[in-house]
Amino acid sequence: MKKLMLCFVILSMLTLISACKQQSNAKEVELPVKDISKLVINNRNGEVEIAGHSNSEKIEVTALVKANGISMDKLKFSLKERKNIAYLDATFDGQFFAMGSGSVDLNIKIPKHLQLDIHSHRDGNISISDMSSNIEIVNVNGDINVSNSEGPVLIENRDGDMEIRDIASKVTLNNKNGKIQAMNIDGPIDINNRDGNLSLHNIDSDIKIMNLNGHIKVDQIDGSAKIHVGDGSLDINYVSKNVEITQTGNGKVNINNIKGNVTRNKK
Repeated sequence: MKKLMLCFVILSMLTLISACKQQSNAKEVELPVKDISKLVINNRNGEVEIAGHSNSEKIEVTALVKANGISMDKLKFSLKERKNIAYLDATFDGQFFAMGSGSVDLNIKIPKHLQLDIHSHRDGNISISDMSSNIEIVNVNGDINVSNSEGPVLIENRDGDMEIRDIASKVTLNNKNGKIQAMNIDGPIDINNRDGNLSLHNIDSDIKIMNLNGHIKVDQIDGSAKIHVGDGSLDINYVSKNVEITQTGNGKVNINNIKGNVTRNKK
C-alpha cells in the first residue's frame, strides 16, 4: 500500500512539473516588401496558413508559440531581408536533442505576387491560397491544401494528404503515404505517388501519373494521359487526346469515353 501511495505521489509531481513547463506565447512581425521577390519559410513544427493579397505592401506574420518542456529561450523567430529575399525563421534551436517539444503556428498575409518557398517543414498542416507566383513546399507529416494560385506549384510531401485546386499553371507533386486530390488545373500535372489514392478532375492539359499502391480516379482531362498503375486500380473517364497505360499489378482498369488512341502495356 505504501509503495502504491508513493507511486501516486511521484506521478502527481511529474504531472504537475510537466504542466508547469507548458508555455504559450503570441508574437507578431512584419516587413515591407519593397524589392522583395520571394519569401522563404523555415518552420519545422507547426501549422502554416498563408493568404495572398493584391493590395498588400508588406509581409505580416502572427505566430502562436507553444513550448512543452523546452525553454522559450531556444526559440528563433525573425523576419529579415537579404538580397531581395525575405527569410522567416520560426524554429526552436536544438530541439532534436531536447527532452521537450516546441511548435510555432504561423498565420501569414503577404502580397500575392511573392514567390513562396517552404522547406524542412515537419509535423503540421499547410494551407496556401490566392497566390500568383511560384509555390514550392517540402513537408513531412502534415496535410497540404493549395488553392486559387496562378503560378506553378511544386510539392514534395511524406505522410500527409494533399488537396490542390484552382491552379492556373503547372503542378508537380511527389508524395509518399497520403492521398491526393487535384481539381480545376489549367496547366499540365505530373504526379509521382506511393501508397495513396489519387483523384484528378477537370484538368485542362496533359497529365502524367506514376503511382504505386493506390486507386487512381481520372475524370475530365482536356489533354493526353500517361499513367503507370502499380498495385492498384484505375478508373479513367473522358480524355480528349491519347491515353497510354502501363500496368505492373493486377488491379482492375476501367476506361470510358476516350477521344484519342488508347495504348495499354502489361509488365
